[in-house]
Amino acid sequence: RQLRPPEQLTRTTLFLAGRIPTLAELEQVEAEGLDAEAAEALAWALLERPEARRNLGDFFDELYRLREVEGVAKDLELHPEFTPTLAASMRAETLRLIEDIVWDRDEDVMSMLDAPYGWVDAELAAHYGLADPGGLDRVRVEYPPEQGRAGILGQAAFLSRHAHPAKTSPTRRGLFIQTKLLCFDVPPPPPGVDTSIPEDDGEPKTLREKLQVHMESSDCRFCHSLMDPLGFGLENYGPTGAWRTHEPNGLPIDPQTEVSGLGSYANAAGLGSLLREEPRVSGCLVRNLARHGLGQIEDEPQDPSVDYLNETFIDQGRHLQELLVAMVTSKLFTRVGEAK
Repeated sequence: RQLRPPEQLTRTTLFLAGRIPTLAELEQVEAEGLDAEAAEALAWALLERPEARRNLGDFFDELYRLREVEGVAKDLELHPEFTPTLAASMRAETLRLIEDIVWDRDEDVMSMLDAPYGWVDAELAAHYGLADPGGLDRVRVEYPPEQGRAGILGQAAFLSRHAHPAKTSPTRRGLFIQTKLLCFDVPPPPPGVDTSIPEDDGEPKTLREKLQVHMESSDCRFCHSLMDPLGFGLENYGPTGAWRTHEPNGLPIDPQTEVSGLGSYANAAGLGSLLREEPRVSGCLVRNLARHGLGQIEDEPQDPSVDYLNETFIDQGRHLQELLVAMVTSKLFTRVGEAK
């Protein structure tokens, strides 16, 4: 059968072009016919087009809330370094890391969690305590080993977005990990619960110590136990993601933490290494990508089609290009309904 050019209508074309097919369009595809082998060949051809890179970048930009970084508010008296250009550079760094892993290297996409390098310009390099890379282009650099900085959770985009204007937030950072990387829905606080962090009682405390007191409340214990320990290991990265060893009040930071079912770590590199090997992370990525492509939530929480895609994804070494092809040529995409 002659392979149709990418400009013609197929489910694969529509998905990689970034929109959902209508029922009428799907009926046209079925009427014309496209066997699995031809669909797979077409999918690979489409991945060579710049639209594929752009659309996948948009997916991560939305899923990981990177597009919100440039609108984050910081206390500029405390953090005058948080300029609009620095925030834009933070966002671009994370997107560039993902692009390098998925497209340039075509390697295990989970290395985005523990890659010890990133792409910086002069402003971001200074923020990380690195030498000026020179020139106007973004340059790949190794992070300072003593900072334990690695992967997207060690990059300033995530660390800044999930922090308060003047202080860090182990809770917000832990919530992101639970919901966006592990696909675990943390319930909201019960109505009427005081969510404010206790003030010092006359003796200075670290933010971690204050949150541990907060976790002693019966109304707060369950949810905060799911989030805060995950964030405690990232406390060496301040509200804008800059490295620090002490809190503003001069108290030393203790980043050592242990998370039930995951393990112990004391920095982003340690956390990233644990998450890279956590099966829930790959399953969550597959589920979110399927939802993005379909434009809807799966029919069942344990959709066998999504589970099969995840198994295939893992068996093939977690290469995201392979996953995209497997997804758009799977039966999952035959169930697309009218766009809403």
